[in-house]
Amino acid sequence: MNDLEDRLRADFQQATAGVEDTTDAEAALLAGQRARSSRRVARTVGAAALATVLGLLGWGVLRTAPILGGHPDPMGTISAVPIEPTSSGSPYVPTDPMSTTFDLSSEGFGGKGPDYDSITFTIASRTSRSYSGTVTLVKAGHRQATEDFSAPFGTSWSLPWDRHLLIGAVPGRVSWLDIVSTTTKGIYSNQQEITGVGMTAFWAYFEEADGPGWSKGFLWQTVDGAIGDSSGKSVPGAQVVLKDRSFVVYRDEDLDVVGIRATGDGNSYSNRISDSKPADLVQGGLGRSNGDGTWDWTQYGVLPAGAHDISVELSDPDGEWASAAMSDGRIAVVANSPRRADTTDVIRSISYSDAAGKLVTYRK
Repeated sequence: MNDLEDRLRADFQQATAGVEDTTDAEAALLAGQRARSSRRVARTVGAAALATVLGLLGWGVLRTAPILGGHPDPMGTISAVPIEPTSSGSPYVPTDPMSTTFDLSSEGFGGKGPDYDSITFTIASRTSRSYSGTVTLVKAGHRQATEDFSAPFGTSWSLPWDRHLLIGAVPGRVSWLDIVSTTTKGIYSNQQEITGVGMTAFWAYFEEADGPGWSKGFLWQTVDGAIGDSSGKSVPGAQVVLKDRSFVVYRDEDLDVVGIRATGDGNSYSNRISDSKPADLVQGGLGRSNGDGTWDWTQYGVLPAGAHDISVELSDPDGEWASAAMSDGRIAVVANSPRRADTTDVIRSISYSDAAGKLVTYRK
């Protein structure tokens, strides 16, 4: 039961006071919760997340534009745009259809991906404390298997379905979701909102056999900007905005990962925090082909909390950089070189004053 149901019951009793009637308020509300319409689920497809192998000072490369839709002052810094966790106190209102179906037959993975026609997540019940439902997989036009699930409300869950497929759900409406894994082969994934319950379902296909066992967890960003992970904690992050593009930088100590994701095209790169030395301020970057022999290169770094008076020397005179404070006080720095014929590092050096006022300089 929730606050909305309490108010509906109270209003019903007040409105019918003194009126003889045989209507059962409990039964009416329960029937409303169970109602399902036949409206078709609108299929919203996020960018296919190709896994980046975790490594130090590497590049995540997007050679062509994705098939699926993805998403300064003189010193070069911008106002901080920390990504803070938010929550909504709005009461739950049951909304049809409380399910979502992935049509895998239309996924463009070049023959790679789950060997099923579809995956359907259906919520059977939901309270203020928990939810439960069923996952159904269809193959060759026939229902191949079903699995029941339940979890505390507001938490995520995942289930290794077979040697290659991982399925699960996370709270909130999600703009992107990344699987953190030590596999050396590709991971293909997608996510869709389960309408009416404030959740997002996902699947991830691992090229490597027993790949789901290599997964360390997953993290995601909701449409309101908050980043969470499968351990149930909020993840520090920041949105860094350049002239024509923006990026999300995050740092998750529980999953031992620091990464960057381009808003729009879904290009991303990440590496292990434990592999980075204290002096390695530049963590890696992204490459995107312009289709004319030149490349768009982006590098990023995370400075300690309290860093200020930041100065970045770029290798490209046409490049740009910006910074933003992360929600844990660290500073995310992103630099971009829009049209390069080589892979020369974008950042030559970074200088800043630490929290104690000491000048720190990093050079490539």
